[in-house]
Amino acid sequence: MSPPHFLTPPNWTAPLSIKLPASPWLTVITRFLAKWCLSPSKTGANALAANRKRRCPTSLCFPQVLRKAVFLLGCTAWWYPSAYAEFPTCELHAVSPCIAQVGSQVTIRAKGSNLAELDQMVVTPAGCETQQHAASNSDDPSLILSRPPVFDLHIPTDQPPGLYEAWVHGRHGISNPRAFLVTQHPVRSLSASDGSDAALPIMLEAETIYLLDLQPARKTYLAVRLEQGQFFRCAAYAHQLDSQAIPALTLQHPDGSELGQGRAIQNWPAEIEFRAEQTGDYLLIVHDFLYRGGQGFQSALECSIDLQPSSQAEQIPKLELELDQLLRPKLDVEAALDASARFAFADPTAIRRLPSWEQVLHHGSSDTQAPFVFAGDFRSSPSASVNFRAKGGQQHWIQVYSASAGQLTDPRMLVFEVPEQQPAPASSSSDEGNQPVIGNQLLENDEPPAMGGPDMRLRFRDPVANWTPAKDGMYRIVVVDQQSGQRPFDSRGFLLGVRPARPRFSLLAFHDVANSNRQLARPAGSALMGNGTAAIRVQAIREDGFDQAIEVRVSGLPEFLSCRPSIIPPSATETSLIIEARQQVDEWFAAVTVTGRSMTSESNTNEQTAFTAAVIHAANPVRNAVQNRFTQQLWVSTTSLDVCPLRVELGQEQVYEAAQGSKLSIPVRIFREDSGKVACVLRAQDLPPNCKLPEVSVAADKNEAVAELQVADNTPPGDYTFWMQNEVRLSWRKNPQSLERAEKHLMELRQQLESSSEDQRSSLTERIQAAEALLETLKQGTAPQNLIVWLPTNSLRVRVLAK
Repeated sequence: MSPPHFLTPPNWTAPLSIKLPASPWLTVITRFLAKWCLSPSKTGANALAANRKRRCPTSLCFPQVLRKAVFLLGCTAWWYPSAYAEFPTCELHAVSPCIAQVGSQVTIRAKGSNLAELDQMVVTPAGCETQQHAASNSDDPSLILSRPPVFDLHIPTDQPPGLYEAWVHGRHGISNPRAFLVTQHPVRSLSASDGSDAALPIMLEAETIYLLDLQPARKTYLAVRLEQGQFFRCAAYAHQLDSQAIPALTLQHPDGSELGQGRAIQNWPAEIEFRAEQTGDYLLIVHDFLYRGGQGFQSALECSIDLQPSSQAEQIPKLELELDQLLRPKLDVEAALDASARFAFADPTAIRRLPSWEQVLHHGSSDTQAPFVFAGDFRSSPSASVNFRAKGGQQHWIQVYSASAGQLTDPRMLVFEVPEQQPAPASSSSDEGNQPVIGNQLLENDEPPAMGGPDMRLRFRDPVANWTPAKDGMYRIVVVDQQSGQRPFDSRGFLLGVRPARPRFSLLAFHDVANSNRQLARPAGSALMGNGTAAIRVQAIREDGFDQAIEVRVSGLPEFLSCRPSIIPPSATETSLIIEARQQVDEWFAAVTVTGRSMTSESNTNEQTAFTAAVIHAANPVRNAVQNRFTQQLWVSTTSLDVCPLRVELGQEQVYEAAQGSKLSIPVRIFREDSGKVACVLRAQDLPPNCKLPEVSVAADKNEAVAELQVADNTPPGDYTFWMQNEVRLSWRKNPQSLERAEKHLMELRQQLESSSEDQRSSLTERIQAAEALLETLKQGTAPQNLIVWLPTNSLRVRVLAK
């Protein structure tokens, strides 16, 4: 059986990496150009519909290819002036393969930027053993550039299946994490040519997981043999693997007719369920929904076939897939009520949860009273309701938990009064014929405001409201799903909690971006050099009216690193922890812990450990938004090979005091290396409410300045912490040690040549030529570069006193 006839477009390289500026009007222009340039060509679509023998894919006919080229070239020219540079930090874009079977040993290749001289791969949680691949484990300087970032990973037979994280460490620190999946079923990787239109389709096997590398403008063809009456189910996941792919599936009949389609939506897979009406070889076509591909566009696919054929037109059973057990989102009641459980690989909005001490009601009664949690869904109707009795004057917090758990919903909540003469069941659907009469609408609530910057934007789609009834009585809560369109049947569940207030907070910690534009955040790890500083951003999610100051700190640092505690004041939701390094540091990396506690005297024991997160994908022309997720740990790394050119010391390690309406003079000192004799511009960050601190400029030949903090009359009394961001332009050499090693190696080879025999001269001459070529390459790569970098100062604690 041969695949359908399609024209094979050229094999494009990976998409251009474009840094997006933060200008709103530029975003509007970009989206207009994207809509015009990247929309499917009508000519191509009509040609395909009229005659498939013309072999023109729907979205990639010549006019469309030309439009894409114009768009990408225009974007490159437009955004080129906004390019920026930072100190190099290890960036892991993908690991291949990203799936392996329990008990197996696989060779993993790391892909990314600044992956020079990798020496270790770490897989967390612990259990898997890694070591550098034999081809990579060499100290020969001539292999510095050609050394492949490859590691051998051994997975023990008793390793639990599930999602893990892979990190790599090398010359430029510890990287960001990438997802790695461990399965019970065998894993088969399909290369770019396997199953393509240039060859016969690959025959699918049940209980086998296929790892597909999706390619730009290409489709992968897979075949499956089905007997009449057999049920077939297939699912393709990508998002949980940190993949940018949107898998799309198409199932074709042996005669070429289309039987079904499926497309992935967020964490939910592309899936197809089908019962074969006749025996034959069916064709499964897999591609990215936007016809993208390349590095970071992987998809995991698994199928299941019912071994008991049936001739009856009965309902298709839900065939079990291991990928569903490991990756499919679940509205888990127990996890939703457990405030200490972690949501690794989930969206950070899942940090908002229900309190842990409530009882769950799957079937309520007419005298339901708070506190309770009702479990429901929108499968049969876009709305659901719950009746309950409440006491007048008693405060209630009403919270919906659905989209935060990965459900494909957008809930809205309404509260009505129910007259006593119209009794009703505790829960019912929105069938108008069964609904009792209800009274006035008392409350309507949609989603709360978003929080955070563009690098870690948290948009909570689940409503939560504080409500106090005026009198005793029966009330009704109606939950409406505002999301429309086709979705998986089990992606529409929700939990509804009604309870008294329980003021509390949760924390989210992540590495701050190393520049002034958070919209330019990208996947990056940690590489803290001697005399340097690094910032960890901490966001506080306040719930049930929690309005106290929070003190946050980091633990797990070695003696040559320090970090002063920071304060999130009652009116704020975020702060930064500034890690400071001594002049001399060791090579070190480890996971650190961020904790926070309420600063009120009666709540000193209310300490919370922060969830951790990371940027997974930078913004790009297709999706102009930074993508992020929870991580299992937050790693910090130091390198002893580099020293920061300058360090700014803001004040002293003490608590400064200032009265409302006064000014506070803060000394600024700059400690410079030879390469750090440049002008500095310092801008204040995380200032107390209503306070001002003008920009401070320090000339290249000056080492001291004064920052003037202006405390407003209406600044609330209390303790605050702030810091300053130092913008400098300096010259920097990337990994000069590699050039020194190459020069030394070339000198040794030339010395060997002078004393070598005639038989050795030919081999040594070739090695010298290769070393000379490497040296020229390294001279270019290690040449001084003019960088614009942003260096945080230490944080400073200020106590504002009332007049």
